Amino acid sequence: MKADTDSELERLASDIRKGQRHVQDQQVLIEMLERDGHDMGQQQACLEIDRARLTSMLKEYEILTARYDAASQAAKLTRA
Repeated sequence: MKADTDSELERLASDIRKGQRHVQDQQVLIEMLERDGHDMGQQQACLEIDRARLTSMLKEYEILTARYDAASQAAKLTRA
């Protein structure tokens, strides 16, 4: 159980890091192209979707971490 939870948290943390990097890269690219006069409205909309997806992943990570911590505490109490 612990190994499954650790694996899930590690996978999610990796996906979050990749998502953060993607959002940062896209934001820089959009800003550069806007300065050059390009219309980036559609790309901005896509970036907002990516940000919402990343926010959802962060919330999921927080929930899983809280559940994992609660389960660990419960296990410690039952052993005591």
